[in-house]
Amino acid sequence: MRNAIRVVKLIISNVNPEITEDQARKDVLARIDFFVKTRIELASNWLLLICKWGAFLKYLLKGKEVVRYVSSKIQNGDVILVYGWFLFFIAVLLRRLFSFLSSTSVLSSLKHSSAQGKKFRVVVVDSRPRLEGKTLLKELKNSGLDCTYILLNAVSYLLREVTKVLLGAHTFFANGHMLARVGSAMISLLAKVPLTFFSVSLPESLTLPAQSSRVQIDSLVYNELINEDCVVPISDPARREQLSEALKSTKKLHTLHLLYDVTPPELIDV
Repeated sequence: MRNAIRVVKLIISNVNPEITEDQARKDVLARIDFFVKTRIELASNWLLLICKWGAFLKYLLKGKEVVRYVSSKIQNGDVILVYGWFLFFIAVLLRRLFSFLSSTSVLSSLKHSSAQGKKFRVVVVDSRPRLEGKTLLKELKNSGLDCTYILLNAVSYLLREVTKVLLGAHTFFANGHMLARVGSAMISLLAKVPLTFFSVSLPESLTLPAQSSRVQIDSLVYNELINEDCVVPISDPARREQLSEALKSTKKLHTLHLLYDVTPPELIDV
């Protein structure tokens, strides 16, 4: 979001002052559309990695290292709570790192644990409005793992049973704080109350966590907001739009749906 705002300001500052206002508006909109298509839509497509085999192989190797490290922490009888970047947890818990990309990407994340007859249970924590944890839950259940599915507001009731916590990190700031899906800081704080708990943050991409030169200590200085339309769980577009407009027009009612929060380094073990 911050980079996009910077690009928009740059586009506006480079507008030719000699052209008409309508032409300038069309030029700015065309440049913004080009930026969205090339820097956001295309960049988010993982197929672009295949065009660069060197970077792609490095991508897989780094992912293997992280998966192996996390898998080595899983012990017999563990109750593992996961929240955040669910696709990566599928790779860790199911011994595969996007196996549909390459046959060499099948990992031995739980190979040693399975050979030793280790058993563990997974607690999948999910949050509205996206409910991304359902994807992870489906994959784990199809693989025969014992799972428990709860929403974020019920975490405190099951933490007594949890032995390890896995959180998905989006980036790490220069001061060591971790930017992750909203709710991660709360889970980290609750998990740190018993000193026997082990928490680990994992990268959202399957490489090393993204590093940022910025410094941030709270979630309100800079954050992204979830679209208000996503908060209204109604399939009918007309009805959903009607309720969204009703929320916006209600006096003295302000909706705030943060996408990320910031976890201090003292709550992160790895």
